[in-house]
Amino acid sequence: MSTCRMIHQRCRRALGRRFVQGVALGVSAVLLFGLVGCSRFHRHPSEQSAEELVSRVDRGASWLLRKVDATDKQQAEVKNLLEGLTPEVAELQARHKTLKARFAKALEGDQINQDELAKLRTAGLDLTERAFNRSFDVMVQAATVLTPDQRKKLVEAWKDRP
Repeated sequence: MSTCRMIHQRCRRALGRRFVQGVALGVSAVLLFGLVGCSRFHRHPSEQSAEELVSRVDRGASWLLRKVDATDKQQAEVKNLLEGLTPEVAELQARHKTLKARFAKALEGDQINQDELAKLRTAGLDLTERAFNRSFDVMVQAATVLTPDQRKKLVEAWKDRP
């Protein structure tokens, strides 16, 4: 086989991998923002009780899964994944509230404690990264439950939302 042909095949494979990775990332983002994202019609998630959060995630999942004509088995699998995520989200929200209160307290004093603010910044970034990574992992797992056609429908449904 000629060198040009081998290089061409490698480029096509790399392009295919990048495409698949891009689709997975896109679908994950769609699921993440569609299922647990904020909307102007809802209270901020940190103000919701654990029960309200579970209900909201369930409603969002049901809406998205109906949009893509998911089977009962697919719906059960996705909802099972999300049920495992919900307690973690509630815990992360509680930690966020604690950090917010500590931040407010650090700003209230006569002197601003730069060391405390630096610690709070680091803790906030760690919390955000942990929440994003966990949600991202669950959304990728949920996307693998759907067929390629369903994922395309999901992306289209997400594009139509305000």
